[in-house]
Amino acid sequence: MARYDLESLITDLKAICQANLNAKLTAIDAEKADGLTSFQIPTTAYLFQDLRQESIAPHKAIMFFGVDDPESNGIGPATLERVEIYFIVICQRLPDALEYHTRLLRYMRALKEIFEENWHKIPNANRFTISSLSPTTLEGPGFQAGYKAVGVKVQAILS
Repeated sequence: MARYDLESLITDLKAICQANLNAKLTAIDAEKADGLTSFQIPTTAYLFQDLRQESIAPHKAIMFFGVDDPESNGIGPATLERVEIYFIVICQRLPDALEYHTRLLRYMRALKEIFEENWHKIPNANRFTISSLSPTTLEGPGFQAGYKAVGVKVQAILS
């Protein structure tokens, strides 16, 4: 049997997002019944640690995901790897601030819920936690149009 490593974990988490996020967003929009529709994220808009303007610009919303601060500790063959994988929805700034803010909160909720609902699909799932990331504005070189971002961080221990 192949070893379940960081690559496997990222592949599984991305698959959970791609298979469930848009349906979850549609369900939340229907639950709220306020006429607001969340931007769907096409599978081609999942970008692994790539925040170039040209990668983001063609989409109203994208999924930015990647690894943050992997840490290995152990003695000999008993090394554990603690990793943080983030999934962040980045969407273009809209003129209506309230609509924009509401969308960000729905993305955060949807991400948290799809990982909670599908945790059993990850080997050793009892060894990971899900944390929400605060909504933020992306500014600076490459972000002249203005973008907002929100997401979750999955912390896992791999052995």
